Amino acid sequence: MEALFNLFDSIYPMSSGLQDYLSTNLKSRKLKKGELLVKKGHICTIGSFLCSGLLHCYYPENDRKITSWFLQEGKLAISVGSFFTQKISYETIEAMEPCELVYLTYQELQTAYSNYLELNYIIRSQLERYYMLKEEHTFQLQKVTTTKDRFDWFISTFPELVTRVPMRYIASFLGVTEETLSRIRKKS
Repeated sequence: MEALFNLFDSIYPMSSGLQDYLSTNLKSRKLKKGELLVKKGHICTIGSFLCSGLLHCYYPENDRKITSWFLQEGKLAISVGSFFTQKISYETIEAMEPCELVYLTYQELQTAYSNYLELNYIIRSQLERYYMLKEEHTFQLQKVTTTKDRFDWFISTFPELVTRVPMRYIASFLGVTEETLSRIRKKS
């Protein structure tokens, strides 16, 4: 919880009321490697903060996992579309490592938004940052033509993930085959 408070305070100072609300209402959860935080076809009912570990966000398709994102410690962890609309999720979020999270339910977050205006600013700041990164990712997939350039972008944007994420998931995230990515890595 301390990491979450530090993150929030670094964005905008939290009132003692918000700190008390979060201390009272935040619940903790541990996920084992391979355990799901969100499953496709279900509604994401909790907004989580990842204290430790790594999550893999993907669209399951037949026997494949089409990677949409990676979430690591110090980040908010939700299925964005499902959580904010309270509709079923198109993606699955799975623990790639053992994870520790703290979370609020959707309704608890709505109550906090109403009572602690600074939380609106804090969460908006995080969502803006996420949205900008997601836009960069889309640009990489749609406009950047070389695998090397996409991989270079991944390394510069997420350097800590290169050793933590299997190459097949990085390749999927970049919209290339694992074999193509492997060839590019060998040349680097």
